Amino acid sequence: MKGVSRETFDVDKQIQQLAEGCSAFGITLGGERKRKFCDYLEELLEWNRRVNLVSRQDTENIALHHFLDSLSFLPNIEIPQEARMIDVGTGAGFPGIPLKICCPDLRLTLVESTRKKVLFLKHIIDTLRLSGVSVLHERAEALHQDSKYRDNFDIVVARAVSPLRSLTLLCLPFLKPGGKFVAYKGGDVRGELREARLELSKISGRFEREIDVFLPLSNRKRQLIVFTKAHKERNGDAILSKL
Repeated sequence: MKGVSRETFDVDKQIQQLAEGCSAFGITLGGERKRKFCDYLEELLEWNRRVNLVSRQDTENIALHHFLDSLSFLPNIEIPQEARMIDVGTGAGFPGIPLKICCPDLRLTLVESTRKKVLFLKHIIDTLRLSGVSVLHERAEALHQDSKYRDNFDIVVARAVSPLRSLTLLCLPFLKPGGKFVAYKGGDVRGELREARLELSKISGRFEREIDVFLPLSNRKRQLIVFTKAHKERNGDAILSKL
């Protein structure tokens, strides 16, 4: 890493904290994974001096607040082997890239509308030598009518993007029938769930469950809100489920 002192940001300390947090989640952070996360952190810190990827007030906690938070998915929701995942509004690659590092067979698509962030994503994918990852410089709603993306993913994830009402409309069209949409949220989401109810009925969605997660070491609360895409009935009409 150029221009940023390892001592200033305590990269090694952050990676050690990440390893401890992963262990508490039941995730093994072996040598190769640890190296990738270390390189990811160093490159993110370097780019963050020029591009607003994460809050500059949060640079000493990236491993816990972003990497480990992204990985909170793994002990709670199963990812099928060679699953197709799309990360909508990924920003600096959260949660998609941390999940890819720990699940190498994941086929990942990252969607980001900000050009500078797209450049970082392409750089970090190359730096970490991640295969099976593509980056789309697009707004998610512009992809809905493209047959390569609509009804084509096993899992959709979105972290810190927008309220659930708009997220359901934005994300569920990407799912195959039976696929899962997982929204990473914080705070009280009951109001957002109520507002999302009408949207779910319009797009064959079903609320599955809400998972409360307390992140190791920081004890920050994260909520994973899980929706599923309804299967089709024999007559071609969607099964509509309500909260």
